[in-house]
Amino acid sequence: MNKCRKERTGTVMAIIRFQCAIVLRIVLTLIFFIILTPLALARRVLGHDPMARKQWKRGTESVFVNRDHRFTAEDLGSPK
Repeated sequence: MNKCRKERTGTVMAIIRFQCAIVLRIVLTLIFFIILTPLALARRVLGHDPMARKQWKRGTESVFVNRDHRFTAEDLGSPK
């Protein structure tokens, strides 16, 4: 009897793991499409451009910022 119960427990656990994997994918997909996609679309509509793509496409100059700064021990102690 103990052996039979052990086999059922293994099968039940396999079914539970399979269901968890399916439910996890469904939940993550819903989060992506319900929360992240509208947020990204709203940011695009409002003109958020963190990579400065419009500036890059408009001109012939580089959009990279030249940062000539020598770091000292004080910079590492209190970053700005």
